Amino acid sequence: MIEDEKVSMEYNTSKEPVILGEYGRYVQDMVEHALTIQDREERNKAAREIVHVMTIMNPSYKGNDELQHKLWDDLHVMAKFQLDIDAPYPKPTPKENIKAEKIDYPKGDFKYRHYG
Repeated sequence: MIEDEKVSMEYNTSKEPVILGEYGRYVQDMVEHALTIQDREERNKAAREIVHVMTIMNPSYKGNDELQHKLWDDLHVMAKFQLDIDAPYPKPTPKENIKAEKIDYPKGDFKYRHYG
C-alpha cells in the first residue's frame, strides 16, 4: 500500500438513513441510482428490476396483485415520490407526517399485594 494513499471507510451511520428498512440499503441505493437515469425507457426498466428484487426478498408477494401494488407504492416512497416512470399502478400521493399522541403514565398510587 502506498503511504500517500489514504483509505477512508464509509460507515452506514454516516450515510443518509434508509427510508424503508424492510428492503435494506442496497435496494435504497438502486432506487437512488434509478433517479439519476435520464432515459425514460431505461428508468422504467430499472424500476421493474428493482420491484423484481423486492419481490425476491418477499416471496409471498409473488403473484398477489395487492401485494405487488404495495411494492410499487414502496418504490415511490423510497424515491420520495420523484421517480417518473410508467408504473402498472397509479402513483401514490405523499402523506403528511402524522405524529401519534403521547400517552402519559397513570399518576395513581399502585397497590402491591402479596400473593403467596
